[in-house]
Amino acid sequence: MRRPGASLPVAVHLLLLFCSTVATGVEWDQRNDPPWYYGWSSLSYVPLQGQEFVPDLDRMEILHLWIEDHNVDEIGAAEFSVCLREESIFGPVVATSWVLSLPEGFHGTAPFIFDNVSLVPGDKYVFEILIEPFGAPGNWGVGYTSSQPPSEDYARGNRIRDGVVQQVQDLWFREGVYTGVSTQQLTWGSIKALYID
Repeated sequence: MRRPGASLPVAVHLLLLFCSTVATGVEWDQRNDPPWYYGWSSLSYVPLQGQEFVPDLDRMEILHLWIEDHNVDEIGAAEFSVCLREESIFGPVVATSWVLSLPEGFHGTAPFIFDNVSLVPGDKYVFEILIEPFGAPGNWGVGYTSSQPPSEDYARGNRIRDGVVQQVQDLWFREGVYTGVSTQQLTWGSIKALYID
């Protein structure tokens, strides 16, 4: 994981956290993270994918998405980042996450780190998922849920695919802020529990 600019894999990021001051918890704000998901949508070949959300908190520091590589017989490692926008997937850019490198065959919760982004509670935002290189070997996808009208899994927004809002569909996600810090060394198990479910 890296700031926009040299690549660090998620394992290296966790090692850095192990050796330095770390957050001791996360306060999740908006979320749609059931223990299952309905389907997955290709990030490798379909652009302009993301999720609308309306925060209650006035900042965001971490976003979790469910990401999978569905073609593990090819060299399909890839780099991801998330672009936070105002109002729509075509709106002004508010912030961009650190870049996250995921290995071929990865499937699970992917943590995207932001540098303490200021938000306006009650305003609509959209996070757009970016993959590099687009169309690379492998078939990376993002998990989403689907419900039947008039119910919705996440009532404050919808999933976006190819720039179009998908009614009653939502990405599997959760976003929030870190709570508290500690300079003590953590065990691998406790770090894994904090950052990767």
